[in-house]
Amino acid sequence: MMLAALVRFPLVFISGIFVPLAEMTGTASTITMFSPLTYLVDGFDHALGNGGAIPLVMDLLMLMAFTAAFLLAANYMLKRKSLMGL
Repeated sequence: MMLAALVRFPLVFISGIFVPLAEMTGTASTITMFSPLTYLVDGFDHALGNGGAIPLVMDLLMLMAFTAAFLLAANYMLKRKSLMGL
């Protein structure tokens, strides 16, 4: 539980919720592109009519890619645990 909170907490701050993506520069801008929350928040900006910093199609494609990657990772871990008998 604590490990999950340690991962989620920084993701909220780099996702563009508090600082708009258009105002981020340098390393912060690069780090935000590795967070799935970034694409979700930017998609919400598009939905609200504010116009996001990333094209909407890219937001949707990246969210689908993150979903597929996380599902494959979860599937691998579940299979590995079932083989170990846990």
